[in-house]
Parts: sequence; structure tokens; C-alpha cells
Amino acid sequence: MSNDYQNSYIKTWLNSTFLNKIDEKIREVIKTIKIPFKKGVGNASTGVQSGYYGLSCKVFLLSGYEVGFTQNDKSTLPIDGAKLSYFSDNNSRICKDSTNTGVLWWLRSPNTGSNSYVYFVRDAGSLDNTESYVAVVDVRPAFVLPSNLPVTADGTVSTNSLPEITSDTPNGTDLGEISESIELNYTVNDADGDAVSVKEYLDGTLKRTYTASLGSANTFECV
Repeated sequence: MSNDYQNSYIKTWLNSTFLNKIDEKIREVIKTIKIPFKKGVGNASTGVQSGYYGLSCKVFLLSGYEVGFTQNDKSTLPIDGAKLSYFSDNNSRICKDSTNTGVLWWLRSPNTGSNSYVYFVRDAGSLDNTESYVAVVDVRPAFVLPSNLPVTADGTVSTNSLPEITSDTPNGTDLGEISESIELNYTVNDADGDAVSVKEYLDGTLKRTYTASLGSANTFECV
């Protein structure tokens, strides 16, 4: 069996069968990115394809370097990515199943001293490698969502769009010293059609709270 991630079954499965199991609204906003990858056997410090030459995909396995390992851990580990801040130590790399039992999980990084061995994370968070066909190793898929997409503490992702307010007077504009009443016009929209509650403030003081009529002109009177 080959350890060439680019042409692997798992890469194809993640971007087809697995991807199609994700909620449609979330699937639509998953970004297509290019990940750095090593084609397989060879010098661990060279030959990584990245940037323009990276592997285009939506869902992918993480690399050894992305989860915090380096060639100080294994000299045959390719430099196929940069450390993600989430993975600070062994504990952050531990993955557990539904019974709260630690599991082994695949990385996309090949052992560059072999044409069939691939690195994985052990149940205690350490680095190891084995033949690419070993069935007892699980997968921990990764993908990239827009940075402004709401995610709750339990990992629930919401695709609800944020309301949008447009005005000829941009938010944060310094109106200067006001000696007479002026009116500021603005429009409130929401892509999901949800009701939007608006609060109007002047110099930090709440002046009005109301439910906006979407798409209609609203007026804020500054006195």
C-alpha cells in the first residue's frame, strides 16, 4: 500500500462521502484550500508541495507539524504545515470516542523513509507510524470555515447570517458638536429574513429600541 496522500482513498472519501454527510448549509460555506503535502518517500526536509502547488481540497487530515510534532520527534516526519495554536501539548492531541476512550487517529504525513508507512497520533497523544492500510486507526477530519461563522461552546455551527445595516453615515462617524436636531437615515436587512431588534445610542445613551422593517428606510433623530 502507498503512503501518497494525494492519491489516497482517505483523501477521496473525505471530500466525497464524508463531506456529503455534513449539513448542507455548513457544507456550502466550507472553504476550498490548498494544503501542503509530501508525496511520499524521500528527504523529509525537502519536496513538500505547498502554496500554489499544494493539494486542493475541502476536507483533509492534519499533518504532524500542524498538530505540534517536529523532526525532533521523528527525523522522517516531513515539514508539511505549520503548528496550529490549538495543539499545545500531548493532551490537546488526545482524541476520544463516544465512550470517552482515547483512540488512534491518522495524520496525512508519510514516513519519508518508507513508501507505505504513515504517521498517526496515539491514544495518549504521542506520535507513531504504521502501514497505511491498518484499520484500527481512526480519522479526525479537518476543514476551514469562515472566521465570522458563529460556533457555540459545544461545537454547534450556525449558518445564520448577521444582519446588515447600511447608511450614508458610516458607523463610528464623529458627528461633532450638534447644535440642532439632525436625522440619520439607514436601512436594516437580514439575508435569512429574521426579525432584527435595533437599539439606537447617542453618546452611549440608549435612545430607542424597536423591531426594524427589513429593507425599509429608518430614521435616527439626534437631538
